[in-house]
Amino acid sequence: MTRLPIAFLLLLLAPLFAADPHAARAESLGSEFVEVFQCQFDEASDVNYDAWPDRWTRTYDEQRPHYSRVAIEDDLAAPPTDAPVDAPVETPVETPAETPAETPAETPAETPGGAAGVPKRLVIRPDGASVRVSTPPIYVLPKFSYRIFFGLKIEGLEHSSVRVRCEFRDSNDEVLQVEESTVFTENTNGYAQVELGEFQPTHRSVNRMVMHFDVERGEQQGDLDAAVSIRNLWLARLPSISIRTGSRYNVYTDPSNVVVTCTLSGILEKNPQIRFQLLDATNKEIGEEGVVRLEGQVISEETHEAMTIVDGMGNNQRGYEGTIEWRPPIHDYGFYRLRVQMVSSETNRTLSEPSVTLAVVREDLQRSLGGEFGWSLPMADVPLSFDQLQELLPRMGVGFVKLPVWFGVDNDARGEEILRFAELLGANEIATVGVLTDPTAPSIDPNSYEDANPIKDLLTPEDPDVWMPLFEHVMTKLSLRIRWWQIGGDHDTNFYGFRDLNERIGVIRQNLFRFGQDVRLGFAWRWEHAQEPGKDMTWDFEQMASNEALTAEELRTRMDAAPKTDVPRWVLIEPAPEDPAITDDYEKHLLRVREFVEQIIAAKIRGAEGIFIPNPFMGHPDPRENRVGVMNEDGTPGELLLPWRTCARLLGGAEYVGQIALPSQSNNWLFKRSDGTMLMCIWNAEESSESLYLGEDVRVIDVWGREMLPEEERGRQIIGVNRMPRFVIGLNEGVARMRMATRFEKLMLPSISGIEIENTLTTKNTFGQGVGGTVRVFVPDMLHAVPGKPVEDASKEWRLSIDRAEIKSANGGEFRLPFTTTLVDAAYGEQPVRVDYEINADRHYKFSAWRRLHVGLGQIKIHIGTELQRDGRLVVHQWMRSLDETPADFRCQLYAPPRRRKRNQVYQLGPEGDEKTYTYSNGQEMIDNQTEMKLMIEEINGPRVLIHRFIATRDLVEPDFNLGELLGEQEADDDEANASLVQGR
Repeated sequence: MTRLPIAFLLLLLAPLFAADPHAARAESLGSEFVEVFQCQFDEASDVNYDAWPDRWTRTYDEQRPHYSRVAIEDDLAAPPTDAPVDAPVETPVETPAETPAETPAETPAETPGGAAGVPKRLVIRPDGASVRVSTPPIYVLPKFSYRIFFGLKIEGLEHSSVRVRCEFRDSNDEVLQVEESTVFTENTNGYAQVELGEFQPTHRSVNRMVMHFDVERGEQQGDLDAAVSIRNLWLARLPSISIRTGSRYNVYTDPSNVVVTCTLSGILEKNPQIRFQLLDATNKEIGEEGVVRLEGQVISEETHEAMTIVDGMGNNQRGYEGTIEWRPPIHDYGFYRLRVQMVSSETNRTLSEPSVTLAVVREDLQRSLGGEFGWSLPMADVPLSFDQLQELLPRMGVGFVKLPVWFGVDNDARGEEILRFAELLGANEIATVGVLTDPTAPSIDPNSYEDANPIKDLLTPEDPDVWMPLFEHVMTKLSLRIRWWQIGGDHDTNFYGFRDLNERIGVIRQNLFRFGQDVRLGFAWRWEHAQEPGKDMTWDFEQMASNEALTAEELRTRMDAAPKTDVPRWVLIEPAPEDPAITDDYEKHLLRVREFVEQIIAAKIRGAEGIFIPNPFMGHPDPRENRVGVMNEDGTPGELLLPWRTCARLLGGAEYVGQIALPSQSNNWLFKRSDGTMLMCIWNAEESSESLYLGEDVRVIDVWGREMLPEEERGRQIIGVNRMPRFVIGLNEGVARMRMATRFEKLMLPSISGIEIENTLTTKNTFGQGVGGTVRVFVPDMLHAVPGKPVEDASKEWRLSIDRAEIKSANGGEFRLPFTTTLVDAAYGEQPVRVDYEINADRHYKFSAWRRLHVGLGQIKIHIGTELQRDGRLVVHQWMRSLDETPADFRCQLYAPPRRRKRNQVYQLGPEGDEKTYTYSNGQEMIDNQTEMKLMIEEINGPRVLIHRFIATRDLVEPDFNLGELLGEQEADDDEANASLVQGR
């Protein structure tokens, strides 16, 4: 069950004028707030005038001595009691104002309790020590949630810190639950209004709460002149909502089986309106909103036999509770967010708006045998228990699970839990990686990049008798079952710098695994210190890590720069930092999903033997927190769970094959799975489609696991592509590999019309048997192409000598087909070329391969841009730049029938570039008529003729001559050159 506090809107409250500031605050916040406890440190709180609040206690021990001063004092800086009370300030909740206070600490009042009628405060002066001050036990109920308000003023703080702890206890005064505020370490400029909560008791037997106000000295020293002031303490109870689904971790396999149970407690009106909303991953509402009314039942508030409970007893205002169910209209696989709004039927005011996430996964999504995908669980069985994890993990495509395995010598039951969990994972073909960290070190936040105590400082090879007793019982119980071991956490890279590291790890290995078990040992290592090849190492893997999460591009760079070794490398995949300038929910969602998938693809392409999520539970269920992950910190599904699962299931154990050129130049990567199936991951920066034959049993699977059959036309599949990656599965391997093997020996053609240019088409028989057939090469007429339709007409500007040439080859044989190309008024720049094959192998295949040729040898860069000006004129901009050492002159003619031809001339073109413009009146007419324009640039006293054809547009696109500047390197590897053309680089 997921229990969520009510999320209230943060309102800017006007100053409240009332004799009772707490009643005023309750009235301003809404009728759902009920006062449970309040202390203004005035006469009502100190009936014996001893400058100490009645029934409050103070803790004394070695760290909290008697000499620290705590007393009620006059609040000289506060307004009188009939003036406005503190209103919430526009500072983050639980965070004091950041401006340091300049006023000195106030002196205590001379008489106990101070002057009558003056506002009071409780002042803690630690005098260099730690102090704990505690409220009396306050009566609370598990069916409500609670929020705390108080004014906090901190002065003279340098080394100490302030924190509030709330303990929920039972009738025996046993502490069952502890909630803590953030740590306050900054001085405040006056009072900061602090709001804590909502806190809800999680145990049914809770019946009281105690608040502790702690001033804790620093490790080295405390603060002699510090003063911490507290005023207007107020505890309120408010309604609680728990949302429960039928799944223990909110992951379903049947969309029609999702049922949401909403339980409400503490409602002060009988029939509030409850609204259910189903949202997609971008917080966009799906389907119709469900609206029901809660038929309330009165909560019974029985008085417990606990004479120590004094405060809060007089507030047994009745409330209502009820339970309702809703079946959200989920019809497909995906990630969803359910939001419940409680609206007052009396005032129509939204009282609460909690939400919960869930995922519906496709159970029969194919899983490749084997797999290098894994999760690290730095908190072990938190927030999900081992029982829940052993049910969830096999569904997630996980092949490895990293787990901290240390347990105390006197806690053998914990060792049994870890052992049983590892055995259950093994039964599902999931390997456990035992992580050994320093058991003497304090735990840290697994979401941070803070360095933990490096385990290398503990595992000193010189004296293993010191540290082996800490681990011997662990190894005795687990090492025969767990075969993979990691020394230190994923970011503990402190082994770098060890002299004789190979020998040292060997000694550690020998002592940890005394019985010679067949184990695989590794540790974390930094990318910038990648090992040199050629070394015989005493470890079996390296977990590569960085100081911060890497983007896909950064991961590619690090992996390419790291020298190859025989030791397997594991990499970490983490949500990358987002661009704060992007605020649109859909755009943020799209970019984070695509970036996440690209990280996985980058690791797969470069042969990572392990691909790990360092902490799956780093997301937050509330989208306003802007923290995304594979899972959320409360154990519910995160926004990236399904993209992870789809990639892990489809790509686990798959081998990277390469890329193919596609008609619409979509980005793509091909993989061969362990079951022999070929698949392609594909996306495009623009909404587009790819039309080509891929195979006989082709299916498209999106990142959510949803499967669809592509449309077909004339023997080709039509694959819709956009900025969200998707997978095309079922590619014919022979066709795919022959496409990749197709290439031209020359990619750059001189821009000279009328001469025959020799070239050679090469390809390879990849069908696993002898083949025969025909091949045709032609340049499609792209200027008159219809978007989304394959181009069948050849350009009249090109003449190629290959037209239905016969080919035949034995298995694995290569084809070499010499041909000539003649340019007839061909446009300058990059041109798509289509190679049509008809192959007879195990059956008859008819498919095309796409490549690109470049007219011009790359020495001249040209860019044409048009813009419609306010006066209606169309301006054509011509930018040119030469990379030749010798400057050249060019004659330029621009044709736009039926308009008159326009001329220009470029003199001594060099690397500094040149710009020319041409102007036409009534430019809107040219744009509306899609006027085809032709720019012919002829070299004066030279053979080159550069032709550009284009259609006028309204908005100007300026040149970027750095793009593709190295396109013409003849010495470049042909595969890389073709791949760069495919990717548009």
